[in-house]
Amino acid sequence: MANSISNLHDYKQKVLYHELIHAFLYESGLDSNSDWARNEEIVDWFALQHKKIDSVFGEID
Repeated sequence: MANSISNLHDYKQKVLYHELIHAFLYESGLDSNSDWARNEEIVDWFALQHKKIDSVFGEID
C-alpha cells in the first residue's frame, strides 16, 4: 500500500539522512566553498549510501 505508515517511516528516514548530509557539509564549510556540496544529486547519493559506507568502515576497524 503506497500510503502506509511503513512508507511514511521510510520517507521520513530518507529525508532525515538527506538533511543530515546537508548539515555535515554546511558545518564543514564545504557548502560555501564548493559547488558539489550543494548538489542535491550528490547529497542524495551520500544519504542513500551512508549505511553501506558505514558497514564497510566497521568491517575494517
